[in-house]
Amino acid sequence: MMYRTEMGLYYSYFKSMIEAPTVAEGIRSMTHDNLTEYPTTINALQRFNLLPEILVGLLYKVYLGWCDVVSCPFNQICFRVNRGQALPPVTSCEGLGVPIYFYTHSAFELNALLAPLTFMIAAVVTGSVGAGVVAALAFLYNFGEATRVMWTPPLRETWTFPIIHLHLFLVTCMLKFERQLGSLTWSKGSLLCQLGIFITTFYSVASWQFCHFNLSVFIIAVSALFALQLISQTTFLRFLIPTTLGFGSLLSLMHENKMMLTSTMLMTIASSWILLAFQRQQSQKVLESLLYRMVAPFCVLVNSVILKSMVTNLLNISDEMHILNILKSKFTDFRDFHTLLYLCAKEFDFIGVGYFELMTASAVLPMALIASLLIVIQLFVSMFCAGEKRQQLFGVSFQLKPEDLLQLLLFIGYGLMAVLIMRLKLFFTPHLCIMASFCLLPPIVNMCKAVVPKVPLGYVRLSMLGVAVLTMSCNGYPNLNKAMSRQGEYNDPELEQLLNWIMDNTGKEDSFAGSMSTMATIRLTTGRPIVNHPHYEDSLARERNKQVYRAFARFAPEDIHATMHALQAKYLLLEVGWCWAKRPVGCSIAEAFDYEYPHLKGRQATCIAMRTNPHPFRTVFQNSAFVLLKT
Repeated sequence: MMYRTEMGLYYSYFKSMIEAPTVAEGIRSMTHDNLTEYPTTINALQRFNLLPEILVGLLYKVYLGWCDVVSCPFNQICFRVNRGQALPPVTSCEGLGVPIYFYTHSAFELNALLAPLTFMIAAVVTGSVGAGVVAALAFLYNFGEATRVMWTPPLRETWTFPIIHLHLFLVTCMLKFERQLGSLTWSKGSLLCQLGIFITTFYSVASWQFCHFNLSVFIIAVSALFALQLISQTTFLRFLIPTTLGFGSLLSLMHENKMMLTSTMLMTIASSWILLAFQRQQSQKVLESLLYRMVAPFCVLVNSVILKSMVTNLLNISDEMHILNILKSKFTDFRDFHTLLYLCAKEFDFIGVGYFELMTASAVLPMALIASLLIVIQLFVSMFCAGEKRQQLFGVSFQLKPEDLLQLLLFIGYGLMAVLIMRLKLFFTPHLCIMASFCLLPPIVNMCKAVVPKVPLGYVRLSMLGVAVLTMSCNGYPNLNKAMSRQGEYNDPELEQLLNWIMDNTGKEDSFAGSMSTMATIRLTTGRPIVNHPHYEDSLARERNKQVYRAFARFAPEDIHATMHALQAKYLLLEVGWCWAKRPVGCSIAEAFDYEYPHLKGRQATCIAMRTNPHPFRTVFQNSAFVLLKT
């Protein structure tokens, strides 16, 4: 029950996978799913990025088979719970043998890689273990801003972002070692990195529909390094080829997923190949070459936008239109039903000032900005100064390293995304932590050494590390303790009553319509078919939701009844939280419809009247939170 909204939808497929007699039947239940958009049969594997559920389902079956051979003492421990509040006692079990424990712990263990990967990226880029320590501590002190796995294990970002972080680590290693040893020398390691880039690209795109935006920023950043002539054509190809193959092989497998055909990542890859073609023909004149290097990275971005617009219009695909409308609504007075559903959620608002105050209090943001300024200085020195002039300030070399600039470009790209949509701070915060560790870059350490020339360089570096750690710990350690001390439990008697009634009083073929979040719970817990669901990345699915949500607006009951018949929904679920409870001004479902149906303004929401007079529906179940109507 606690896996609501999309979480319940995703977990239901894991449940189907492990309950199927064979792996083939489990996958077939996904490719021939007639429960999620009843009465339509859909290929959920194409639509919902369910690779994590398949992999974890396979691991669970292997684990149970292993436990049959070898005794597993902590496989399952059961106990009886007296819940009080007039609720019947229940038998509760915990341990890896319990599906939800296995699934949740798999998510937790995967995300445990984030801190070590943050450490390794910072250590590889700076060549300093101390910098890795700073980055890892910064991540741990602010992990509440860097991940929400502790609240939402089944969401796609949980299963994908650690792998994207691994992707970044592999590319960083390739850039650094090919720069140091030569693009042809490090052949074996380069092949391993290319294989890793292919696998991480394939997995990421297969596991999360929004990783396209994340990886697009990454591709544009590496393309900028190539345009600025900080990496060779060979190195760029060693990044671009496995990235293209990883996306292309998945596109061939998920060809029915229309979002793949118009994805930002596909357009960015195409723009990068165009850049590669033009890079060979650029002028050898110094001024023209410099102008090209400054303009080319922006051309990749602009060209990606143009290509996406052309392909979207040519194929007439509107699956991503709600995302573009969200961005449009932030800078104009544009509003529609789907946009308002997002804008009324805090996660899709602009990032708050409180986030930057928190990052400043833990000293992470100031250190990152200082390091960013240094890299910008290095960029201009590298572009405009001759070789000897790069060592004139405090006797320090300002030769820019491509792996440094890569982190800065990702920092800027993810920062802009986080400012626009607060939820995307999950991309930004880990890179903020990595940038903070760059305060221990050799140029900064050497400048500090120049201020105190008599102190050995090792002591200077150690002192800077101590200052950084102590400054972060003043506010960071209490933040960590506060987060670790949280405890709670899940309890929803009203929802439990509803689900028990459905299982006891309805047939397996009876279909339900209602709020997206509760529909996912009904599908997961009762196995009954639903006509709408919370996965919003399909234009037809969005239209289904809009039709169902007419029940929470101001339309006539007869109109809503006809809509339910057209959708073949046998039951309509009304919720107090969606209809009767007070919501912020402009954020009720009825007000969302008012933008498109202004003539209905001023009327009472129909669901309020149907609580006492449901005609032409018939009330079959009711408690303090839910009213279930039969069509």
